[in-house]
Amino acid sequence: MEWASPDSLLGQTIDRFRLDAFLGGGTESLVFKAFDTEHLQTVAIKVIPGKEDAALPEKDRIRLEEARKRLVREVEAAGCLAHPNIVSIYAHGQTGDFDYVCMEFLQGRTLTQVFNEDRILTIQEAAGIFEQVLMALNAAHDRRIVHRDIKPGNIMITDQGIVKVMDFGVAKMPSLSMLRTGTVYGTPYYMSPEQITGQEVDIRSDIFSLGAVIYEALTGERPFEADNTATLAYKIVQMEPIPPDVLNIHIPRAWANIIRRALAKHPGERFQDPMEMLRALRAAKPEEHVHVHDRQDAAPSSKPAESGEDAATVPLLAEGGDEEGGKPSAHRLSEQTACQTPADSAAAPRRPTLAAFRWEDLVSRAGGSGYACVPKKGRVIWGWVSALCFFLVLIGGGILWWQYFREPGGMTPPSSAGPGGETGSSDALKQAESWVMEAKAAMERDPARAQSLLEKAVARHSKHFEALFLLGQLMHNRRDYQGAVKRYEEALRLNGSSAELYFNLGCAYMAIGELDAAIRSYGSCLELKPAYGDEVLTNLAVIYLKKDDPEKAEQFFRKALVLNPENAIARKHLMESQRTTYQQALSSVSPGIGYAERPGEMRVSAASTLPREALLGGNDQDSADHLVAEAKEMFDKDPENARRLLEEAILIAPFHFDARFQLGRLLTFQKQFKQAMEHYEKALEVNDKSPDVFFNLGYVHMILKNYDSAIAYYEACRALSPPYQDEVLTNLGISHLKKNNLRQAEELFREATQMNPDNRIALNYLKKMAEKKKRKL
Repeated sequence: MEWASPDSLLGQTIDRFRLDAFLGGGTESLVFKAFDTEHLQTVAIKVIPGKEDAALPEKDRIRLEEARKRLVREVEAAGCLAHPNIVSIYAHGQTGDFDYVCMEFLQGRTLTQVFNEDRILTIQEAAGIFEQVLMALNAAHDRRIVHRDIKPGNIMITDQGIVKVMDFGVAKMPSLSMLRTGTVYGTPYYMSPEQITGQEVDIRSDIFSLGAVIYEALTGERPFEADNTATLAYKIVQMEPIPPDVLNIHIPRAWANIIRRALAKHPGERFQDPMEMLRALRAAKPEEHVHVHDRQDAAPSSKPAESGEDAATVPLLAEGGDEEGGKPSAHRLSEQTACQTPADSAAAPRRPTLAAFRWEDLVSRAGGSGYACVPKKGRVIWGWVSALCFFLVLIGGGILWWQYFREPGGMTPPSSAGPGGETGSSDALKQAESWVMEAKAAMERDPARAQSLLEKAVARHSKHFEALFLLGQLMHNRRDYQGAVKRYEEALRLNGSSAELYFNLGCAYMAIGELDAAIRSYGSCLELKPAYGDEVLTNLAVIYLKKDDPEKAEQFFRKALVLNPENAIARKHLMESQRTTYQQALSSVSPGIGYAERPGEMRVSAASTLPREALLGGNDQDSADHLVAEAKEMFDKDPENARRLLEEAILIAPFHFDARFQLGRLLTFQKQFKQAMEHYEKALEVNDKSPDVFFNLGYVHMILKNYDSAIAYYEACRALSPPYQDEVLTNLGISHLKKNNLRQAEELFREATQMNPDNRIALNYLKKMAEKKKRKL
C-alpha cells in the first residue's frame, strides 16, 4: 500500500482543515499539523486513505480495514474522555479521499525522545510524570476503557509540563464486539503476560505496561529484552526482571517496591486500579524522593570514620525490607562528607533462563551420573510446569508473531528461508508458513499433528528455517535426539548465526553421547555472546566431568559463576569439589567455643545452630541465602549477630557472593579494613564485573592512605560504567589530590560536576583549589 509523498499533500484542505506541516506517520496513517479554518486554531490531524483501490493486494486491503477500525476505536475511546491528561479529539469524518480524526496539537517530547537522549529520570521527574499518567488511566478506567498500548511513545510531555496520554487506537471498550480474547494488540516490550498470550485484559494490564515504562525511565533499560518475539513472550510470562534498584542503586526502596508490584505476573498481585497505584506513589516518604543527581544531599550520613579533611563516610547499612521486600537507596552523603560511601548492594543481575525442555532433556540423560543440569529438588514438578508454561507461551508467541509482524508499522519478520536460502515459489512459501502457524497452535495439545504439519512444511519448502528449527525443537522435546540433530543441522546450514540453535544442538549431541560435537556446538554458541552464557559454560563443564577432566570442568564452572554468581548448578559442583575442606573447617568448631575477644580477629559461629546435614547437604544455597537475608535485617540493631550470621553463611557456601560482599561492608563499618579487603577480594573471585566491589575496595584503600591502590580500584570501577560515575570520579580526584597530582585531580572533579552539576563534594574541592590559586597569585 503506497502513500503519495506527504509533501504533496501540504496546502490541501480536508474538510475545514488545511494541512500545513507533516509530523510523522506509518504505513497506513499520516499525521499533519493543520489549521482549522472554521475555529481558527492549530490542530493535529491523522489521515488514512478513504478509497479502496481494487488493485491493492488482499493483505493490504485487510491492513487498511484494520487501520480504519483503529481510527474508529481511537475516536470512540479518546473522544468520550474529557481529561487534561488525555489528548483531546475535536472532530472526525470522511471525504472522498480520506478518513480523518482531528485532535489537539501538542508541542513537546514523548518519553521515547527523552529516553533516546540516554536520560534516566530523577525521582521527582518520574513522580510528576507518572502521577499524571495514572490520573489519565483512572479516567479511562472509570469509563471501562483499557488503553492496551501504554509505552514511552504514547506518553507526551508538553512544553508546559503537562503529560498527555495518546493513541487509543488499540483501546478495549466494552461496546466494541470486534475485540475478542485471543487477539494480541499493543507493543510487545511493554505487554502484560495476559496480553501477550492473547487472554482477556482489564485495567491491570495497563498497570503492568506502565510499570515497565517506569522501570525503563529509572534504569535506562527495558525490563524484558529478547532477540525474537517468542523469546520475549516467554520472558514476560515466566521470568522476573532484574530488580530496578540493582540496575540503579539510587532508586528508593518504596519506588522499587511499586515497580515490582506493578510488574507482578498475576493480575491479582498488582495494583488493582490506577488510584491504588497513585496512592502508593504519593505515599512514598518525602526523603525517598531523591534526584538521581542529588545523591550527596539525600540523607544524613553515618558518622565519619576519621576526622579531618580526608574523612570518609562509613558504609550505609542494608536495612530490612518492608513487607514487600525492598531495599534502600545508597550513596547518600551529608554536605560535610569528603568522599562517597561504598555501595549498599552488589547483587549481580539474574540471567535469563532458556526454555525448560533444554534443561529437562539434559537432566534426563545426565542425572544418573550425578551431573544434572538442574537441582534435584522439585525437578519433576518443575519439569511438567515448565513444559506446560513453555508451550502456552509458544502459542502466545505465535499469535504475537502473526499480529505484530503483519500490523502496520511492525518490524519486518526474518526471512523464513534463512540467510542466503532460496525462498522457492511464493505459493510454496505461503503454504509452508500456513502449516508452520498451524503447527505452533497444535504443539501443546497435539504434538504428533504439529510434527506432521512441520514435516509437510519442510517438504513443501525445504529451506524454511523456522520450520526446520521448530521441528528440531519438537523432536528434541519428544526425546528423538537423532532426529533433532538432523533438523538442527539442516537449519544451521541456512542460518549459522543463531546462538539458540547452537545451544539446542549441543544439548542434543550431549544427550546421545557425542560429547566432542557438543563441545563444538557450545563453543560456537559462546562466540555469538548469548545472554545465557553462564548456562553454556555450565553445560561445557558437565561435559568435561563426563570426560573425566575435573580441572577443566572447574574452570568452566568458575567462568559460569563470574557471568552469573547465582548459577546454582555451577556453585553446587564447586562446593562438592571443596567438600573435604568444608568438613575439616566444621570439625574444628566445637560447641563450647566462644567469640574472639580481639576486635580485629575473624570470628566463627559458636555451636552451629544448623545440623551438619543442613550445612553440607543439597540445601546449602538456601541456607546461606536465609542467613544473609537475616543478617541484613540486623545490620543496624545488632551488627555483631549480623556478622556471625554472615560468617556462618560463608562457612556453608564459600562462593556466596552476597555473603562475602555484605561481610566486607560490615567490617568496613567496624573499621576492620584489612579483613574487609579480604572478603571484597573473595567476592571479586566470584564476580569480577561488580563495580560496587571495586568501589568499596577503592574506598578502603583510600581510608588506609594507599592512594595508588585506591586509584587502581576506582579506575576498574569506572571502566564498568556504574550509574554513580560522578562519585567514582570524585573519589579518584581526592586520591590524586592526596598524591599532589593537582591537574589530574582538578580534571576529575570537573568531569564529575559535568556528569552531576549538584555534586557538592566535587564543587567544594574545585572551589578550594581555585581559592588556593588566587592566594598564590
